[in-house]
Amino acid sequence: EIVDRLAGHGQLVSGGSLNHTTSLAAAVMVRDGAFDRHLAWLRPQLRLRRDALVGALREHLPASIDVVRPGGGFFVWLEAGGGHTEEELLRAADHAGLAVAAGSRFGTPARPSLRLAFTLNPPERLARAGRRLADSLTEPEPSPEWDGR
Repeated sequence: EIVDRLAGHGQLVSGGSLNHTTSLAAAVMVRDGAFDRHLAWLRPQLRLRRDALVGALREHLPASIDVVRPGGGFFVWLEAGGGHTEEELLRAADHAGLAVAAGSRFGTPARPSLRLAFTLNPPERLARAGRRLADSLTEPEPSPEWDGR
């Protein structure tokens, strides 16, 4: 029923996309090589960001937490053992002032986990964030008046 209603709106008839202008812009970028040039610039930028976050996490986190270095994509995963819970990891991230996603939002992980994005911030900021997260896992709970900033 939903598919029939969407198909009846005609949005996908004019070029196979919900936004014809965006589709045309992407086609031009691919055809004239701008997309390849952008990827050639973007890949090393993302690699630097990923490596800064992974490096700081691996250097400062306890051995009971594994840092999964992706070969591609936009996220680093933390997988905890040693009795850590997902709730504990989330509290530590909040304590450090970081926005992360619980691993359980993406399925049923084998171990407590967090997903950390590395695409937006520069390497220096990501390295500081990794250190703050590690520190927050080893520090006592913040005082009740602490506001997370």
